[in-house]
Amino acid sequence: METTCNGSRFKLAGLAFKLFARNINHKIIFGTDWPVSKTLNGHKKTMDAFLHPEGPLARVSDVQRRWIMLENIQRVLPARTDAALVQHS
Repeated sequence: METTCNGSRFKLAGLAFKLFARNINHKIIFGTDWPVSKTLNGHKKTMDAFLHPEGPLARVSDVQRRWIMLENIQRVLPARTDAALVQHS
């Protein structure tokens, strides 16, 4: 599938749709290939295409989108306090 967003093409292999439909979104962590995406399309265009209403997250609920884009990584890598950083340095 190809989605066009603001003139930028974002090719989707259909894998994202299938993956998100498997009900494992609590295990998926979003990431990009930045800075490579910056040189190819620009990071903003890449993100706009990914978050586009017809993009890979179009069929994902708001709650699951939040898991994928933020909360899953926060759960895996909890925030460290300044005191914890000082202890380990």
